[in-house]
Amino acid sequence: MKREEVEKEKLLSEKFFSNGDFEKAYGHFNEYLRLKEVYFAAQMESEERKLKLKQEVEGIEHELEIIRNEAEIMKTENERLERAKNSLEEEKLKSDSLLLSILPPSVAREMKENGKVSARLYDNVTVCIIGFPCIKKLLRMEINLETLEELSKIYTFFDETFEKMNCEKIKTFEEKYLAVCGLPVAFENHAENIIAATVENARLVKEIKKNNSDDWSLKVSVHSGCVIGGVVGEKKFLFDIFGDTINTASRIYDRSEAGKIYVSADTYDLVKDKIKNAERSVVNLKGVGKTEMYAFDYSAWI
Repeated sequence: MKREEVEKEKLLSEKFFSNGDFEKAYGHFNEYLRLKEVYFAAQMESEERKLKLKQEVEGIEHELEIIRNEAEIMKTENERLERAKNSLEEEKLKSDSLLLSILPPSVAREMKENGKVSARLYDNVTVCIIGFPCIKKLLRMEINLETLEELSKIYTFFDETFEKMNCEKIKTFEEKYLAVCGLPVAFENHAENIIAATVENARLVKEIKKNNSDDWSLKVSVHSGCVIGGVVGEKKFLFDIFGDTINTASRIYDRSEAGKIYVSADTYDLVKDKIKNAERSVVNLKGVGKTEMYAFDYSAWI
């Protein structure tokens, strides 16, 4: 109902009243009152609906605000979890990288999967000991940081060369560097590869140090046989090898001279087709006894 309809009855009542027609005036006045009551009731109902609708809208807006706040909290939490996840992944990559820098790949995988590594016997491997005897003497005389830095750089070259030839660095001790080929994955040409890597390293050192006044001549001993390999330690662990093969290589190293590669008869039998003019000798090694070994210059390696 429109307000104009109500006002129309009021005007008609006033018109008939002015004309003296009080009966019609009274009838229109009553209709005016009725319509007015209906109109205002409708208006009140409309206002109530508007108020209710307003309250509903405000309630919805409040709920939306709560949802937006919860969504923001969830977003922040998701971002935190994502950062935590990325951080864990980065730490895992660092941990994996550290394991791979300390352990051979297959050993690192076993350590990750089982939390430990079982010791194993490796039947056919070749070990190599490379050392700088004169550098050892130099370091005994004085604490020479520059020499240690140079030695570290050279050992880094050794790492790269041995890895390229499928050999594993085991450790460095004093002035010596110990490497092995044929484990943890068996490799048929273990003797040939480790000697080839040693020759490459010797040539590299000679080239780097050709204008250096210090004596960086290498002593090298090589022996083939079986070893036991396993991880030593629980917190600061490393992969190490043990057995008579290591002891024999070490004794050969003690009897070797700088500038040549000394190999045992066991190793020589595996690589003799790759060596020219090897010098044979029989020596009495401490703890080993009479041992046949062969010496050859780096240039004699084919």
